[in-house]
Amino acid sequence: MGYEKALYYFIKNNDKDKLYKCYLNIGKIYMIEEFYKGAILQFEFSEGILNEIQVEDVDIYKDLYSKMAYCYIKLDNNEKSLDYINKMDEIDIKNNPEEELDVLILKANNFLNVGEFEKSKEYFKKALEILDKEKNKTELASIYLTISEIYKSVGKLDRSLEYSQRVYDIKKSDEDEYMMKSLFRIIETYISNYEYDMAKKYCKIALASSIKNKNRLNEYRVLKYYSDMHKAQNENIIAIEYLHKCINIISELNDEKILADLYINLGELYSDISKEKELEYYQKGVCIYKNLEII
Repeated sequence: MGYEKALYYFIKNNDKDKLYKCYLNIGKIYMIEEFYKGAILQFEFSEGILNEIQVEDVDIYKDLYSKMAYCYIKLDNNEKSLDYINKMDEIDIKNNPEEELDVLILKANNFLNVGEFEKSKEYFKKALEILDKEKNKTELASIYLTISEIYKSVGKLDRSLEYSQRVYDIKKSDEDEYMMKSLFRIIETYISNYEYDMAKKYCKIALASSIKNKNRLNEYRVLKYYSDMHKAQNENIIAIEYLHKCINIISELNDEKILADLYINLGELYSDISKEKELEYYQKGVCIYKNLEII
């Protein structure tokens, strides 16, 4: 039975137990579709019925409130999100580490969204205390990366690097997206600090993993780091070689916007080497921009 027909049937028969569940399920579908305003409306219908029939199962309320808090975060309504996080907090969750963890992460993300980095770090660190006990590597890596981003946002690159390194240390055996994200963060931090030898050390690891796992986009990203570093060190010939490799990969991936950017970058590198080449690659880049209606 489709949800619309089910709703009509449950409303007609005043079956409120099934009605709140139906609204809840429709809301979950809207969440998957990223239609957060619609999801909230369905969740509010469900909440109203739950309050009316006074369901005793607190897990239902916690599930509902966490989803509403998440939707409001996605809509940048941090005040409403915090309201529902606090509602979750009012429910006794202290004996359930997993549920306590959900609340802490929601609060941390909420404060992060409004730029309150210190409060955000405080809640992330509380979440880390739980995760350290449970040994959940993926959740741990996700939070470490977020804390790394917080430190980067406030200019504390040494602390950002520390947490990126923690992610790499716990995920390097998995060679998954978290390991790659940590490597990219580490590389970018070393480049920002002009520590090119260290950046190249981690580029080598990232490139080997990208080739091994046949991830051409990650391979391009590492090669672009190499090109940028050699350009910064006035080694334009080597930077050009890496940029040509980048162009070959992006051409395969058929990403016209990145390809246009690369041609413009290549033109810049040729500016002191060959005016003919400089003009050639500028024209290629501009031509693609025009086709994409960027200029």
